[in-house]
Amino acid sequence: MNKTIPLLLLLLIQNPILWSANKELENASIAYYVTDEKGHVIAHKDEQKSLTPASITKTLTTATVLEMYGGQHRFRTVLQYDGTIGKEGTLEGDIYIKGEGDPTLGSCYFDIDRNLFLKRWMEAIQKAGIKSVNGRVIADESYFDREGVSAKWIREDLGNYFAAGAYGVSVYDNRYVLVLKSGGVGSKAEIVRTDPEMKEIRFVSHVRAVANTKDSVYINGEPFSMNRTLFGTMPANQSAFAVKGDIPDPALFLATLVRSELIRKGVSVKGEATSYRLLDLQNRWQESKRTDLCATESPTLSEIVAVTNHESNNLFAEHLLKQIGMKGKGGSTRYGVWALKDYWAQRGISTKGVMMQDGCGLSPMNAITPRFFVDVLNKMRKSKEFASFESSLMLSGDPESSSFLANTRLKQHARFKSGSFSGVLCYVGYVTLRDKKFTFAVMINHFDTPQSVAKAEIENILLQVIPR
Repeated sequence: MNKTIPLLLLLLIQNPILWSANKELENASIAYYVTDEKGHVIAHKDEQKSLTPASITKTLTTATVLEMYGGQHRFRTVLQYDGTIGKEGTLEGDIYIKGEGDPTLGSCYFDIDRNLFLKRWMEAIQKAGIKSVNGRVIADESYFDREGVSAKWIREDLGNYFAAGAYGVSVYDNRYVLVLKSGGVGSKAEIVRTDPEMKEIRFVSHVRAVANTKDSVYINGEPFSMNRTLFGTMPANQSAFAVKGDIPDPALFLATLVRSELIRKGVSVKGEATSYRLLDLQNRWQESKRTDLCATESPTLSEIVAVTNHESNNLFAEHLLKQIGMKGKGGSTRYGVWALKDYWAQRGISTKGVMMQDGCGLSPMNAITPRFFVDVLNKMRKSKEFASFESSLMLSGDPESSSFLANTRLKQHARFKSGSFSGVLCYVGYVTLRDKKFTFAVMINHFDTPQSVAKAEIENILLQVIPR
């Protein structure tokens, strides 16, 4: 009697491989990996296949940065000056804004008064007795590299708020709101205003009004370029239709804002606003001894991670990846990816098949395995930062934010992060069911059906493999 067949059956029962019976997904790539909290395999399929992850990439970035820095860490932006302050209150020197990679300065996600930091900076300058500045206001964003966006992001995304760059100095979520006005169907959209005011940007609009309520406007433009082109359509007969774009040069924008605010407060500033990048390009950057006026601290890292995962905030994720890089070779996307992979490799997790191009998942060239996600998430179970990390994930069936698993027995029992764009839908996270705990990653790529079909398939897989 052949004893191999019963043995194979036993292995399949212990580690089931489910094949989709959904004909609508027969051309799609489906891979998943599910374990219990000890890492024992519950179910798997092509778990070593590298697939496009979209925003579930953020779980890797946030887990790693929590491990490296700790949840109570805060990032700083420091207001400084060099030179001397004379008896008449004249600063013979420059005002500096020294950034340390804080993505939250003036962020709408934390501050009721987004200009509170600016008010405190003005108070600090007044307290120091500065009544006039014979120099300039300089933003020093040298903490990170100057390549704000990943080279692997697509051109269509650049210029939109969700593709804003991550820099050593950032402010107001590196975004502005652009207000448009439209007439009848077929009319050309008009630019009304921006908030905050972006005087330097030249907008060219190709947006037309149509007879629907959809927003298909996208803003196109390169980092540091003050030219922005608008494409797409907007609803007809709108007097104030808002879309969001990225601030092209946040460091220069903030230096200009501070200079204007000083002048408004009666403090004259002789020189123009500038930045480390611009001075370095002109070979005019000079190091000097500086005195701190005040430091503005970010919310805790745990709070930043919560926003990053709950809101799927690309900007925060990219800053956090560069902070990971600062623990290694430097504050860049490339060094951040290297440091992230090295961190988990040093802890016994294979990084084979992990090809990251950013920290947020926006690049379609990202490719990561379900196995890597689950291995990292299982390591996080043993971390002192696990409570912060787990709570940063969405709750299944949350009536305010999530329909995932809402009508199933796993409602309120899963914490997860989703990721999606055209032809891609992925979920990773944890399930706690009574006294049993599970970790999962389910990834579907290359489907041409509605996302609801792929979502139903992912729910079906989890309902089949998670024991009752």
